[in-house]
Amino acid sequence: MRTAISFALLLAAFAFIGSDAACADPIYTGKAFADAADVSRVFGSTRFTLESCDQQKSVRIDVDRYDLAADGSLNIAKELLRQSTFYLLQQCAWPGEPTYTTDDSYSARIVLPDGTEAVRASGLFRGSAYGPYDPSKAPMYTVPVYIWQHYQDSVSAARDSAVRESWSASLDRIWHFIQLIAVAALLVWLLTKWQTFVRWYYLLTPHPARSLVYTAVSGGEIDGKLFAQILRPVPGNRIEREVRARQAQELERLARQTESMLRRRAEEAKQKLREEAAYRSAQREMHDATVDAQLAKARADMLDKLAESLRRSAEGNQ
Repeated sequence: MRTAISFALLLAAFAFIGSDAACADPIYTGKAFADAADVSRVFGSTRFTLESCDQQKSVRIDVDRYDLAADGSLNIAKELLRQSTFYLLQQCAWPGEPTYTTDDSYSARIVLPDGTEAVRASGLFRGSAYGPYDPSKAPMYTVPVYIWQHYQDSVSAARDSAVRESWSASLDRIWHFIQLIAVAALLVWLLTKWQTFVRWYYLLTPHPARSLVYTAVSGGEIDGKLFAQILRPVPGNRIEREVRARQAQELERLARQTESMLRRRAEEAKQKLREEAAYRSAQREMHDATVDAQLAKARADMLDKLAESLRRSAEGNQ
C-alpha cells in the first residue's frame, strides 16, 4: 500500500506544471541530462555560488555564455539545475525525511556575464523512488527525488519573442506587399475600365436639352425649335458625344410621343366639338319645325274660326 501511494505521488509530481515551464524529469543521483562536455559547449565555464541559506535558500550559477542554437540546450540547462540541486542541498540541508512536498524557499538561477538572469528555477519538490539495482543494497531500496517545480528560461523566452516578432514583421511585410499588389491591380483595372466609368458619369448627368423638353412637354408646346434644340450636336469627347446622342434619341422619342398624344387629343377635341355642333343644329331644326307646326296649326284654327263666323253670319242674314 505504501509503495502504491509513493508511486502515485511521484507520478503526480512529475505531471505538475506551474505557471512557468516545469522540469518534468526527476533529478536524483545518477540521472544526468548531459555530460560535462555538453555543459561546456553551451555555457562555457560554470561557477556555483551560494547566495543565501537562511529563510530563502538560493544558489547562483555564473556562466560564460548561453548558446541557444546548440542542440539540446534546454536539457543542458536542466543538467546545471540538477547540479545546483546537489550543491544547494550540500550547503543547505533539507529538513527531515522526504515528505512529498514542495519547499518554495529553494531556488537556483543561471546568470550571464553581464548580470542577466538567463534561467531561474524555484519550488524544489522532494520525494522518493526505488533506486536502480545494486547487489550491495536491499532489493527495493529508495533514493530521494528532487524536482524543480517552476522553470523559467528568460533568454529562451526572449529569443522566442524575437522570433515571433520577426515572423510578425515578415507577415506584416508580406501583407503590405499583398496590399500593394491589390492596390496596383485595382489601379490597372481602373485604367483599363476608365471609359466605362466616364460613360457612367455622362449617363448619370442629364442632356443639356432635358429641362427644355420636360418644360415643353408639361406645357404642351412641341414645335420644330424644340426638336432642333434636342438634335443639336453636343461638343465633347467621343464618349460624351455617344452618350448625349443616345440621350437625345430618348428625348426625341419622348417629344414625338408627346406630340402624337397632343395631336390625338386635339383631334378628339375637334370631333367632340363637331358632334356638339351637329347636336345643337339638330336641336335648332327640331325647335324650328315645332314652332312652324304650331304656327300652322294656329293659322288653321284661325281660318276655321273665321269660316265658322262667316257661315253663322250668312245664316243670320237669311
